[in-house]
Amino acid sequence: MKSVVYVEEDFVAGLLREYFAGNGDTATLVRRGTNGLLADRLSRSQVDLFLAQSEDVERLSKILELVRQQGRKTPTLVLTSQSEEIPDQYKLFAHFVSISELLETNLRWHIRLAMTMRRVEEVREELRGRPLLGGESIARHVADRLARRSRRPSCTPPASNMRANTR
Repeated sequence: MKSVVYVEEDFVAGLLREYFAGNGDTATLVRRGTNGLLADRLSRSQVDLFLAQSEDVERLSKILELVRQQGRKTPTLVLTSQSEEIPDQYKLFAHFVSISELLETNLRWHIRLAMTMRRVEEVREELRGRPLLGGESIARHVADRLARRSRRPSCTPPASNMRANTR
């Protein structure tokens, strides 16, 4: 996995460096004050994960806006205790977790959540403006979308085996 990591704290940088090295992944660490390097790293290469760590809401908002404008839909994980202060537009594509919460759980689990957020955003964009016809239509749409993405035939069960949304 190729990752770009923006960190402000040495402790967090050390932990992340050990994590990525231990898993055989490559991670480019970008530190505070390296103007232009972050945008260059995000735009130049295919990035599988972007991880940002900061307690400065204004700085995080600028960084997340930069990620949003890239147009590549890079899975994004943000380590901060200030997540409630971050504008909602960034919460649509990024997964937020505090450092203490991260230390109590599994980093790999949070990386998977960050990657899932981008898939949810894609489905939400496709469904925007379409009438919702019940659980069967949504499930079929998602299964077809995933089948097209993986270039495998759809494995959607026949309509008679699917339950309609009965809310």
